Amino acid sequence: MRMTRSVTLSVLGMACLLLGTRGALAQLPSLKRPPLQHRPAPPEPKPLPYDPFFKGKLLSQTQEVLSDVVLQDAINQMWEQADQHGHEGEYNHFINISLVVVQADPQFRTAYETAAYLLRSTGRLEEAVEVLKQGLKANPDEYYFYDELGQHFLIARNDPRGAITYYEQAIKYKCPWMTHNMLATCYERTNQLDKAVKALERAATYPDNRNARRRLENLRQRMEQSGKKKP
Repeated sequence: MRMTRSVTLSVLGMACLLLGTRGALAQLPSLKRPPLQHRPAPPEPKPLPYDPFFKGKLLSQTQEVLSDVVLQDAINQMWEQADQHGHEGEYNHFINISLVVVQADPQFRTAYETAAYLLRSTGRLEEAVEVLKQGLKANPDEYYFYDELGQHFLIARNDPRGAITYYEQAIKYKCPWMTHNMLATCYERTNQLDKAVKALERAATYPDNRNARRRLENLRQRMEQSGKKKP
């Protein structure tokens, strides 16, 4: 009986609350909704241009391309770290990171070159040669590392005869005129003037190589004067 009475009182209380609320709402001014306005339908989105890059590729080929992208991004980030070490004078870190980078990208010529330069600058000449030879082994069909090795022997070791071996290989490939100029320098310093003339003649065929033409003229004059002095 007590439960019934309490429930009844609760229901009555709620009813009074609702009635009071209804009366309060009745006293509020009526709100008029504005008439619905016709809105044009939004334009259909333009179809995105289809990228045919992966069209016709197998799943394995697609995964290979994606892995190459991820690898290249990792290499770029490592190289940025190496560059920061270099600016801070931490050359050993720069060298070590460079050697890691070329394991991932054997065609990254700058990494070999920079590591070899830093090794040479810190007196580690043999290690510099080994790094350049690694670059040559990974990139055998171009002039670049033959030229780098030639410079190393000529400049760092003051060994023009050792440099000739590499410069003679470098000019077998498409190369800049400076490579021919350096070979001529090596021939001159080893007193092989006939070969120096031939190297400069080839170097002078480059339109912007004024230095070669000037050197060629001077060398020919020297050889003529030397020949006149001979009995």
